[in-house]
Formats: sequence, structure tokens, C-alpha cells
Amino acid sequence: METAVLVALIGIGGTLGAQIIFAIFTNRRENGRRTHERSLKQMELEDNRQERRRDERIQAYRNLAKITVTIDPAEPPKLGDLAEAYSEIELVWGSDRVQEATRQLYGTAFRARRKARETSLAGKDPTEDLDTKAVIEEAMECRTAFIELARKELGQQLPVPQQ
Repeated sequence: METAVLVALIGIGGTLGAQIIFAIFTNRRENGRRTHERSLKQMELEDNRQERRRDERIQAYRNLAKITVTIDPAEPPKLGDLAEAYSEIELVWGSDRVQEATRQLYGTAFRARRKARETSLAGKDPTEDLDTKAVIEEAMECRTAFIELARKELGQQLPVPQQ
């Protein structure tokens, strides 16, 4: 009888041992799975954050490019729309080069607006006045440089549209 009891205890002990070992490995596997899922979720959240940031930069860059595409000599030189676009870019810009190109475009676009208006008020044609044309061309060159840098930063290798 002792042998039967011993065999039964060994059988019960083996079964319990196997269940304990199974539970330990299952727990480790589940912890690993949860850790992996968390890291995937964190990567997904970071990708979404970067995508939103990129979209915000595109919109901000687009706004500045849009308001600097033409210089209207009939309009008084406004700084408000340039300042708004500049401020929007300040919040989202990525590289120092885009930052500098933004500053240059901001300044030259305002100078071109002011010079075109002064020329127009003086009774001259801004498209014929050499000084005004030079300031406007400088602003357009700054705009082209800004767009090229913005596209490069955003990973877009597209040609800059001609005015």
C-alpha cells in the first residue's frame, strides 16, 4: 500500500509541478506580449504625433507661401498677415535653415509690399520701376528658397512652381 500512495503522491506532485511550470511560462509569455503591444502602441502614437506635426508644418508653410505669391501695389503694406503666418511657422518649424528662410521671406516680402505701394503712390508703375522690381525679385527669390527648404524638410522633392 505504501507504494500505491507513493505513486499517487508522485503523480499528484508531477501534475501540480507541470501546472505551476505552465503557469510561470504562460505568465512570462503574456507579460512579453503586453510589453510588445505597449511598445507598438507607443510607436503608433509617436508616428501619429509626427504626422500631425508634419501636417501642421505643411499648412503653416503653405500659408506663408500663399500670401507672398504676389505683391499688390494697390494695397497698403500690411504686416498683419505676414506676422500671423510667421508666428504660425514659429510654432512648428523644424530646421534652422527653414527658420532663417522664413525670416528672410518675412522681411523681404514686407519691404517689397512697402516699396511697391510707395512707387504706386508716387504715380509710377511698380513693374517698370527698377528699384521696385529689384525688391520684388529679391522677395520672390526668398520665397523660392523658402519653398525649396520647406519641401526638402518635408521630404518632398518637387520643383518649385514658377510665378
